[in-house]
Amino acid sequence: VMSRYTNRWGLPVSHPLKARPHDMAVIFAAIDNIAFSEPFEAARTKPNGSIVLVHHDGSILFRSPEAGLIGKSLLGSGLWTDENRSKNEGVFELSSGTGDGLARIGAFAKVPDYPIVAIATSALDDTLREWRTKVAGVIAVGIAATLAGMSFDTWTGNNWLEGTMGLM
Repeated sequence: VMSRYTNRWGLPVSHPLKARPHDMAVIFAAIDNIAFSEPFEAARTKPNGSIVLVHHDGSILFRSPEAGLIGKSLLGSGLWTDENRSKNEGVFELSSGTGDGLARIGAFAKVPDYPIVAIATSALDDTLREWRTKVAGVIAVGIAATLAGMSFDTWTGNNWLEGTMGLM
């Protein structure tokens, strides 16, 4: 809900009143999105991660970073499938259909007793960057060790294959 007073988005919360004091049937409040922005911004994976609160009907209630998506629907996206909507929690990978065009991995969980699903995503490249760097380092060390061993074998005049296996 866009506040008429602050011109900022807020998360609507309402609760029915059974006793109806002063003929009131419902109590309503809108929680300003600033209450979510700071902790969510600190928690999301940088630079391309996101944290999203979604209504069970697929409407985006909050997103960090905001990116102009509040109020839009996830219906028809690869994430908001019948299978995922029936689960309480899960993980997913999206290779297309993301707003920024990046392949993403993420996890979601329904918030107990509320019609809200919390989703955290990270760009696949951001998530795998450190791992890829380590693997490249291990491969480089392996290649260097192999070349060093072959060079040593040639320098000493030995042929490891001939001497140990009688292959040549």
